[in-house]
Amino acid sequence: RCSPPAGSARRRQQAARMVELDLYMEHPAVTAMSADEAAAWRRKHRVQVSGGTAPKPVRTFLEAAFPEFLTADIEATNFRAPTPIQSQCWPVALSGCDLIGLAATGSGKTLCFALPAITHIVAQPRLQPGDGAIALMLAPTRELALQIKGECDAFGGPSGVTNTAIYGGVPKGPQQRDLQQGVEIVIATPGRLLDFMEAGVTNLRRVSFLVLDEADRMLDL
Repeated sequence: RCSPPAGSARRRQQAARMVELDLYMEHPAVTAMSADEAAAWRRKHRVQVSGGTAPKPVRTFLEAAFPEFLTADIEATNFRAPTPIQSQCWPVALSGCDLIGLAATGSGKTLCFALPAITHIVAQPRLQPGDGAIALMLAPTRELALQIKGECDAFGGPSGVTNTAIYGGVPKGPQQRDLQQGVEIVIATPGRLLDFMEAGVTNLRRVSFLVLDEADRMLDL
């Protein structure tokens, strides 16, 4: 485990003040969309928005205005267009706003937060020795944690955004090693995360992007 260098507490405080939250740059095609057109799109795709004024949906991957490396990765897949929940959630998440998204299984929910998380991370100060992750993604089960990790692996690689999945039922050693080496994304089940935090292996000081995937199931843990 690397020891934090002198002055690391001050650097962490500076990093906390430098967090960039609003990274959304509205594409001209989205800007040109009228409120009536946005409402018609939501009706067509059965998207309901509540809790305030939400950004207009994006209809293409280009309109999402992700960094070029992410856009290139998306275009290299077989995805033809964003799913409805992605279209509406991406502008909200990239704006740095809190959101709750509800959609059926298979609707692309994981990329709703994985791609904005990677975008958020590359805009922040780099991790220093002793820092915890920048993005924390909590999941109720090992299977879901590994699914999220797969998406983060696929799209985070070109940018050098690293991740690890920590969950119970397996030896702690390899997971502890990943945490101590430093990763930008931690995907965790709550119990194993608490174990590592109580042991002083990791911390949440740098977390500025938090995801609770299937939060309703975690209430039953």
